Amino acid sequence: MDRSRIKIAIAIALVLLMACVCCGGVALMGMWSIDRAMVTDPTEAAQLGSEIASYTLPVGYSEMFGMRLMGMDMLAIAPNPPEPDGMVIFLIKVPADGDIDQKTLQKQIEGALQQQSAFQSLKLTLDDVETRTVNGQEVTLTYRKGENGVGTPYRQVSALFNVQNGRVLLLAQGSTAEWDQQALDVLLDSIH
Repeated sequence: MDRSRIKIAIAIALVLLMACVCCGGVALMGMWSIDRAMVTDPTEAAQLGSEIASYTLPVGYSEMFGMRLMGMDMLAIAPNPPEPDGMVIFLIKVPADGDIDQKTLQKQIEGALQQQSAFQSLKLTLDDVETRTVNGQEVTLTYRKGENGVGTPYRQVSALFNVQNGRVLLLAQGSTAEWDQQALDVLLDSIH
């Protein structure tokens, strides 16, 4: 395996770990190292968010928590107060490596997200692929739909893009009933 493939594999493994931890890896939350990596203070979570990307929060949303783990930063943005099955938007700073091709990394991340969804008992299939401008660049948004383990209809969207601070993976998911496309659009339009 060549050096760039090893770097891609490491980056994907880290993204998958972060996604599992932030989107349902409850068993991991009890571990001491994860607990120390969590950022729950609202001011510190907002600071962590500013280190990932510059953005404007949609009305009614706040930085709920963040995490710093193995060189990756992650922030969860959700309605305040949180809603059961409400949409949560994760911004995950992907470790920078100039040798990793953006399209290859995107494809690997998509595969990792499918595995993460299975881990959470989300049964999601590809619904739509949309191209839009984020931070002055054409970005692919991959939408999935399906249901969670108890049959609640669910949606998910992911996108990978560059910002001044590096590469960012956006992952949003929630029940179809609580899906807030307007809030997602506001956030995407504000990122720079």
